[in-house]
Amino acid sequence: MKKLMIFDLDGTLLNSLKDLWAALNGALWECGLDYRSEDEVRSFVGDGVDMLIRRALDGDESRFAECKAAFKRLYDRDMRNQTRPYDGVNKMLADIVAQGVEIAVLSNKYDSAVKELCGYYFGDKVKYAVGQKDGIKVKPDPTALLNLLDEAGVSAGEAAYCGDGEADVLCAKAAGVDFIAATWGFRHYSVLEKAGAKIFATAPRDVAGILTTL
Repeated sequence: MKKLMIFDLDGTLLNSLKDLWAALNGALWECGLDYRSEDEVRSFVGDGVDMLIRRALDGDESRFAECKAAFKRLYDRDMRNQTRPYDGVNKMLADIVAQGVEIAVLSNKYDSAVKELCGYYFGDKVKYAVGQKDGIKVKPDPTALLNLLDEAGVSAGEAAYCGDGEADVLCAKAAGVDFIAATWGFRHYSVLEKAGAKIFATAPRDVAGILTTL
């Protein structure tokens, strides 16, 4: 029986793409740069704010600091404008809690935004909400995940992890944690399978049931 269920945030629990897209294009506009399409931004997200900005800038480091600062200011202001939980997510979380399993969120989004969004949308159903912090590498590096397991007082074998991106697959594998791939998110099934995912959930309602089999 698992004791801790860990989720990625963007593309797994929250459909946050439109707010990320709006904040990024607002930042690009302030910097006098061309807009990016929604599909482009979908492909850019998942590896933290630094990589999001660098991908949008095609590696132009001369505008990085300016654009990142503008993005964070705009996103902090507007992160809840269009962001919503995917259908069935809150029921899924409640079902997992009813099984006696604690819930954590581990995201490459910066920590303050992760805590605000989890608190607003999920309340006390999420016990641990962890985002990117200075000095700790983002996923797929397993350090943040291992730190979370230590904080929760559980072993890798007592946890499971659900995410929608390649970084999530690789992070879970590196930490020795069972992984459930969320195919409703920002990445296609084939991308997750290529990254090494073996167990797939096609909708949030599937996760609680899969968890009981691990």
